[in-house]
Amino acid sequence: MFRRNISTRVQLISEIKSRFTFDDSVFSLLEIVDPSTAQLFETRSLCKVLERFPILKEYVNAQDLDNEWKAHALLDFTKHGLQIPFENAEKYWLKVFSLKNAIDKTLYPNLKVVICFLLILPFSNASVERIFSSLNDIKTDTRVNLDNSTTQAILHTKQGIKLNGGIIKFEPDNQMLYSNIWKK
Repeated sequence: MFRRNISTRVQLISEIKSRFTFDDSVFSLLEIVDPSTAQLFETRSLCKVLERFPILKEYVNAQDLDNEWKAHALLDFTKHGLQIPFENAEKYWLKVFSLKNAIDKTLYPNLKVVICFLLILPFSNASVERIFSSLNDIKTDTRVNLDNSTTQAILHTKQGIKLNGGIIKFEPDNQMLYSNIWKK
C-alpha cells in the first residue's frame, strides 16, 4: 500500500513538472517580486504576465494593473516604511497591499492578484523532494500503517529540532521529560 502511495505521489510530481517549462520567459519577470527590483521600475508593464497566464485576465484589468504598477513606483517608500533593504519579498508586498487611500479603499487590488500569483509559482521542487525523502525514512515497510497525524508529528519534530540547532544542541525541558504522551 505504501509503495502504491509513493508511486502515486511520484507520478503527480512528474505531471506537475511536465506542465511547467522552466525556461519560460515569465521566470525573468519574477524579478519584479523582489522589492529592490520593483522599486526601480525597470519593468514598465505587467502585460507579459497576463499574456503568459490568460486566466488572470478574468480577475484583473490590464490597464488598471499597469496604472497600479506605475503608482507603486511613485510611492514615497520611506514614508511608508518600505525602504530597501527589506526583510523579504512576502513581508514587503503584504505591507504594500495593506496601504489604503483616504476612503479606506485598497490601493492596489489588481497588482495584489498578480503579485500573489507570482509568489506562489514553484521555483524549485527541492523542498518537496526533501519532504518525500523524509517520508521514505519515516514510513518504512514495518511502519507503513502509521496514521497521517503521527507522520505529520514526526515531520514537525524533525523540523523543530533542525531549526533549533540540531540534535546535539537539543535540551528537553522537565515538561517533556515527565509528560505522559500515552494518556487517553
